[in-house]
Amino acid sequence: MDNKSSGLSASKIVRELVLQRPCLLYCMAMGIINFSELARKVKKDVEKRLGRRTSDDAVKMALIRTADEVGKMWSMLENKLRSLVGNSIITLQTDIAVLTYDKDVSDKIIEVLSSLSNARFLQYTQGFQSTTVFISMEDLEEFLKLVDENAEVIMRDQSAIIIKSPRDIITTPGFIAYITTMLAWNGININQVISCHDETILIIDRKDALRTYNILEELILSQRRVLQLERGSNDM
Repeated sequence: MDNKSSGLSASKIVRELVLQRPCLLYCMAMGIINFSELARKVKKDVEKRLGRRTSDDAVKMALIRTADEVGKMWSMLENKLRSLVGNSIITLQTDIAVLTYDKDVSDKIIEVLSSLSNARFLQYTQGFQSTTVFISMEDLEEFLKLVDENAEVIMRDQSAIIIKSPRDIITTPGFIAYITTMLAWNGININQVISCHDETILIIDRKDALRTYNILEELILSQRRVLQLERGSNDM
């Protein structure tokens, strides 16, 4: 495919490649990129999508322009994300079961859930093809008796990390990406993510629960320290 048929310039292709790689985005936002070296590394991908050869300098200049754009975007988001994280509160719920059913069972599940409204932990999500229920282990057997349907998947020994944030989370992009990227780099697998207004619920294996809690708690506390320092400097 040549450049005319693709309708893409080298600059647009470079931007797409960068936006597909969160690590590059972060490094660009921090200003720690060696553009000459990066240009040499991504040049082959750029030429493949472009359909013709291009120069290292052209790729480098496209990277620099993209970095300027990313830097401006990040500077606007950073303070908002820091405030959101620093003003969030986390709680841990252990002994959670996750059950996934075919969507056809949804009506029956909704009827059953109303009779289990006093369960310690109870969440319900419905997709286009499946329905997932999150319920405390002590209420699981009662739920299974009432539904009387075979679940496609049952995951026991799960835990829930509940992150309560200021309402600005609803209109601020990047919060969940920020949290989940931090956990991914620490080797934490997230089995389910539930968003409920200003609450973010992460479902993880019990074996990872305390470590996940500690990672997020330290993240929140560190952002609070930064916010306190900023407030202190502004008051001087």
